[in-house]
Formats: sequence, structure tokens, C-alpha cells
Amino acid sequence: MPFDLPATAYNNNNPAPNLLCATYRLATGIVGATTISTGWSGGGNCTGAIYEDDNAGALIASVTQPCPILGEVTGTTAPFTLGSGGAYRFCICADTATTDYLGIYGGGGTILPIILDAFSTSVGRSTNTCTSPGAVPPSSTGALIFSGNQIPYIVIE
Repeated sequence: MPFDLPATAYNNNNPAPNLLCATYRLATGIVGATTISTGWSGGGNCTGAIYEDDNAGALIASVTQPCPILGEVTGTTAPFTLGSGGAYRFCICADTATTDYLGIYGGGGTILPIILDAFSTSVGRSTNTCTSPGAVPPSSTGALIFSGNQIPYIVIE
């Protein structure tokens, strides 16, 4: 699901090795998903990860790819399923301090039209961090601490 966005959309810093998570409740389930996409700029490695919505919740799926200077990071993983009405933590991390992520409001304060069938109930930094170098996600998020960051976007197919 490639897309192009202006550079002003990537203005949310989440320095390594922070794991930034948003809790989402899905209106409809997803069966057999194999692709996770996120938006980044700045280089290094970037990760999109999905966890059960619990401080000790297991890592369900993740992808780590090189971050573009500006654009989408898409990777494939083993098939996974997210249940209808279920709550999940969609998380991002990178392994460089200068990497910015795409928030769901993009540039100019307009919400991205690709956010479908889900709403976020909270956003925060995880007490568990990614391993750097490599942006390797932890096995669980630990507690989330409110951060005031924009909600990171994540696309699942």
C-alpha cells in the first residue's frame, strides 16, 4: 500500500530506543494478515510491532526494515489474526535518535484517510525498549507512560 506524503507529515520524534505505542480497538477483525506498514524519515532501522493490549501482552507480529529518508516502511511477517472488537497495542521504534515517524494527523493537522475501522484510546512510551542497533522490539511492552506524542499510524494487510 505505497503512498506519498509531504515532508511536513514527518515531524514527530521518537528517539531510539523508545517504543511508542497506541492502544487500538478494532471495529472489524483481520484474518491472515502478513504485511505491516509505517511511515518514517531519517535513516537507520525502523520497526512496526503489534502486541496484545496488556503490560505483559505478547508480541503478535513485527517487521523491521531500513528507514527511508522519507516514506513508507513495509515488511512481511508470518500470517496473524486480530479479533473483532479486540484491543491491541500498535508500536513503533527506530535505532537512531534523528528518526521521525508519521503521526495519524500527518502534515497540516489533517487526519490521514488510511486510518480505517479502528480507534485509539491511548498513546504512550513503553517502559520496555527496543534493542539498538537493529530496532529489535521487546517480547512485551510493559506499562505505557503517557507521552503527549501524536498517535503513530500503522497499516495492516
